[in-house]
Amino acid sequence: MYQPAERLFDEVRLLWNLLVQTGERLHANERITIAMRAVLEFLVLRGPATVPQIARGRYVTRQHIQELVNALVERGLVEMQTTPHTAAQSSPD
Repeated sequence: MYQPAERLFDEVRLLWNLLVQTGERLHANERITIAMRAVLEFLVLRGPATVPQIARGRYVTRQHIQELVNALVERGLVEMQTTPHTAAQSSPD
């Protein structure tokens, strides 16, 4: 017999799978994945962000987000900008 928490976790997993499948069907003709859409949504809702900021906000690795951002840049859906911190590091002394 399920404990209340186990039933809740099971329902959440089932709902998540249903949402993923629905999203994939709705966006089947697009050139982007669900993970790419998550990055775009993050940027729309929170504004410009660095790759590490997106990774922290999505609870995934920076490397994973970097791959997604690179793919989005290739598709012309986002653009990379130099951050003040990066510019300071790369400027000649």
